[in-house]
Amino acid sequence: MDGFSAICRECQLFQPEITGHVQNLGNLVRIPDKEARKRYFKAIDTFTKHLQKTHKLVTRWQYLSMWSGIGVGIGIIFGAALGDSGIGTAIGTALGVLIGLAMDFKAKREGRVI
Repeated sequence: MDGFSAICRECQLFQPEITGHVQNLGNLVRIPDKEARKRYFKAIDTFTKHLQKTHKLVTRWQYLSMWSGIGVGIGIIFGAALGDSGIGTAIGTALGVLIGLAMDFKAKREGRVI
């Protein structure tokens, strides 16, 4: 957030809240109140979603997960056309993994990984 706070108003508004969460992080483990922990993780989720939507950041291995599933789906269709779903699924999964890895490494090179 700190890197984007100069250009993003929401990131500026999140800064004090993040600082408070970091300072209270050690106490979070000792707090028996489940609601406090829920609020903490909800805030982290809010920050992460903002970074993903507004600043186009991605989580680690996000593209790999996404493209693996897409590859399986395409592979099943491809396998049905060939009459061998096993080969189609394997080829589709392999292609999905390759595409996902390439996109994840590109995002990492560009510094877009949370």
